[in-house]
Amino acid sequence: MKVSAPLVLVLFLMAAAVPAGGPLEPSILRVRVTRQNYDSIRPWQKQAPELVGGLGVVLAPDRILVPGGLLANATLVEVERIGDGSRCEAVVECADYAANLGLIRPLDEDFARSLKPVRVGGLAKRGDRVSTVQFEANGTPRTSEGTVVATEMGLPPGARGSFLVYRVSIDLALGNTGITPFFRRGRLIGLMVGYDSSARTAILIPSPVIRHFLDDLADGSYGGFPVAGFLTATIRDPQFRRYLGMGSGDPGVYVAQVLPGGPAAKAGLQAGDVLVRLDRFTIDRHGQYEDPDYGPIALSHLISTRRQVGDKISCLVFRDGGNVELTMTLDRMPVEQFPVPPYEIDRPPRFAIVGGFIFQQLTGQIFSIWGDDWQSKAPRRLTRLEREQWETRQPGEQIIILTRTLPTPENIGYENLAFLPVETVNGKPVRQMADLVQAIRNAGPVEYHQVSFAESDTPDLFIPAATLDLADRFVRERYGIPRLSQLD
Repeated sequence: MKVSAPLVLVLFLMAAAVPAGGPLEPSILRVRVTRQNYDSIRPWQKQAPELVGGLGVVLAPDRILVPGGLLANATLVEVERIGDGSRCEAVVECADYAANLGLIRPLDEDFARSLKPVRVGGLAKRGDRVSTVQFEANGTPRTSEGTVVATEMGLPPGARGSFLVYRVSIDLALGNTGITPFFRRGRLIGLMVGYDSSARTAILIPSPVIRHFLDDLADGSYGGFPVAGFLTATIRDPQFRRYLGMGSGDPGVYVAQVLPGGPAAKAGLQAGDVLVRLDRFTIDRHGQYEDPDYGPIALSHLISTRRQVGDKISCLVFRDGGNVELTMTLDRMPVEQFPVPPYEIDRPPRFAIVGGFIFQQLTGQIFSIWGDDWQSKAPRRLTRLEREQWETRQPGEQIIILTRTLPTPENIGYENLAFLPVETVNGKPVRQMADLVQAIRNAGPVEYHQVSFAESDTPDLFIPAATLDLADRFVRERYGIPRLSQLD
């Protein structure tokens, strides 16, 4: 999503902080979003509209911070002052669905002038006391206090990657009411995006991640959180360490995989290398470094939060008994480049219906059919494809699957085919949805269109060519489908 105007960060950096215990109501707004998600199992249509809500924090009169996931597939965004109930429409300035952060702007200038900005705080550490404010239905504020018990890398709820998170021990006065801002000394220290009621622990997107998001937007464009494009594994087995030529006390973490086309691959990093140093920091055998702010923490924090897209970072690797110096330029990995995109938001899913057979790109939205525990509930052949996507595909290539079959008079007997990965169509490799469509259109005079699947024990599918137009017409009329393909 593009940013509509440059951010003038001085607006909120110079704004007066809300005094501890002071009135926070003009600084925290109710946010209501009407959204309409695409249907994962019926990709040609949208689901029924739904209304979702949360809280937003005013950083400047025309800049309101919200979790990015709140804005997914939004058709209408409204903000409301909690005290007097006044409201106005807002527009989305930027949404980062990977980090679960977003900015919205109220359209009514008078409404915006009535708001009171807060500052984004600095670092919080273990043992720091923090507070949060929740609001009852009638607008009455309820304040709770807690203690930061952990600062670590993790997967915060709603995010699609590993980021710095704060864990706060706190007994919320109103229980888990969803998105909730946390403060320290009157300044925003994080947004709560999850709460474990049994452990009484809140999970926060912390101020350093928020500041990274805002700093990136300062020039009016947004690059996103950078990645290096490699996966690591610890080296604990003494025999494996000896095989690599490492002593028992040598630092370093094993490079298990290098994503093709990523910054690490372009810099020359190879699978099998031992990463010893990143920038000026030594990497220990657990994949951590000694951060000047947080102490031992996963090396991904050094890349994702302490650096920006375009930054150059040096690394020292141990390879074939000697040290090799490399320099990589950090970049972001657009979701469209993933063979299995972790999410597909604000755009229709790619699909093609051929003779009643529904072919789709495998995405995170497909896996959402099986809920949050999809990794254990989805078919293993699909979860394996997701796990091994970079071993079988290049950036920008797709994994196409047959998701299900719409019964027609021509495909009787195939009704139970579902969630099968496609390898070839009419002998042509399928690496994009367009490949599948072109293989059908350019097949020439054939009796059957042959679809071969990646699973060797799955019989090929044969679609009669002579009755394909008839079957497609039946599908459009019988199931009310306006178009049989979406390729972009």
